[in-house]
Amino acid sequence: MNRYYVQVIAANYLKNLVDQPTRLNVCRSYLHGLGEDEFQSGFSELLSTVRMIYSDIASDPKDFDMPLKQNTVPDAKNTDYTQSHASFLRVPNLLFLIGYLGELQPDLTVVIPGDKLLSGAKELKITRIQTLMNKLADYGFETHGMSKTLKQDDLVSVGFPQNRFLMPALKSMSEAMSAINKNDLRKSKDLFYMMNYRMLENEKPKAPKLTVECLYHALDEDRRKVAEIFNDFIVKYAKPTVRMGGFSRNDWSCI
Repeated sequence: MNRYYVQVIAANYLKNLVDQPTRLNVCRSYLHGLGEDEFQSGFSELLSTVRMIYSDIASDPKDFDMPLKQNTVPDAKNTDYTQSHASFLRVPNLLFLIGYLGELQPDLTVVIPGDKLLSGAKELKITRIQTLMNKLADYGFETHGMSKTLKQDDLVSVGFPQNRFLMPALKSMSEAMSAINKNDLRKSKDLFYMMNYRMLENEKPKAPKLTVECLYHALDEDRRKVAEIFNDFIVKYAKPTVRMGGFSRNDWSCI
């Protein structure tokens, strides 16, 4: 059993990550000059890395400087749960910010001016950004040019040496998410958090239609069987609409 709320939250986000695709359909502008196989390699590495990060937070949130609020109330609607969720989001939001702000270089690293990184972190409420950037090194990210305390005149370079195609994939996912949100950083980024690669299919990105399979993906085996029985009955009489309520509580609906 998960001892802390943040472990529950991380486990819910983990459930909602997409499966590794056998093949991606990516429009040319999001390939950033890569071949399709190169981009596929980078995205697969990105998805595996995010999966590992979510899994590790669920296992040991203390290692990510997360609040250890005891999981005492199931599906809690309290400040402890809200604060735990906000703390968890600092990690995927930092990944999003690196891709969104980073200017892709010929060596497939990205470069971010320190003032933009500080401003973006403030808007997304990413605290202790240096600690989190250092933690990303455990997963293969390599950072240069960042002072011990991030300064406005720093020029921060971020790469992923073990698979340099990951950074273009991260940038494309961030770009597509921001385009869908009309560059409003405050809007929900659930499609990015779940690594929904279907955002990359169109030159003008649009939120991909959610299917009942997305809902099934987030359920355990017993609940999925029940949901499938209901759906098999309902589709005979109506076309269901799937809605995503939020990953922190694994909240989905089908009406």
